[in-house]
Amino acid sequence: MCRMLLALGTIELQPLLEGMKIIAQNKNRGHEFNTNSYPWTHSDGWGIAFRENDCWKIQKSIQPIYEENTNNLNTIKTNHCVLHIRKALGSEIKNENTHPFLKDNIVFCHNGFIPEPITFSKTFQPQGQTDSEKLFYAILTIIKEHKTTPEQAIKLVLNQYTPKTGTNIIFSTPEETIIAVRATNYPQYYHMVIAETPTFIIISSEELPTYPDLPWQKIIPGQYVIINNNTRKYLLKNI
Repeated sequence: MCRMLLALGTIELQPLLEGMKIIAQNKNRGHEFNTNSYPWTHSDGWGIAFRENDCWKIQKSIQPIYEENTNNLNTIKTNHCVLHIRKALGSEIKNENTHPFLKDNIVFCHNGFIPEPITFSKTFQPQGQTDSEKLFYAILTIIKEHKTTPEQAIKLVLNQYTPKTGTNIIFSTPEETIIAVRATNYPQYYHMVIAETPTFIIISSEELPTYPDLPWQKIIPGQYVIINNNTRKYLLKNI
């Protein structure tokens, strides 16, 4: 159960990180899990993947993002970033369980929980214990074994599992990103929003407080977004 975002175009990492620090402390917006007795903070680690010189660079930490000094990232120049902050559910707080995951030049992160067993090829060896990493490998298995597109594999895999607890994903190759938002019993928490300007686009679990003037629009649960990372043109389809 996490928060995550994708940013493409002429972007600065500092406002993205600062916005996610506020979100991680549960200071941004209300949802079904906000209570006075239990602060719904996302304090169980964070990770960032960004493209630099045509390569993925990944930085992860098991510390709360709001306790991290992220100044080393302020000078990074990138036009493609995936950021994830974690609230652990059912697995340890350790680096191997921290998103994003990278395999076959694809970055993946997940917000949700899948209680059912997840099947995937034995050629993939999970480094951690999360359902998220297994879900990633299940999608890659379908792509490799059935020679399908990522779009077809994501639809096939997601529709196998109970959606009530929420399953949102970011599946990002160097050329294209697919973001899926499944229907859930908790639509306020598991929603995602999209905002674009002439120079960048952001898709996030929450409206970033560091970008209050952006025209944020909600992605309807049960939809997925396919984005060309270079042109930032996108399509909305039903899962």
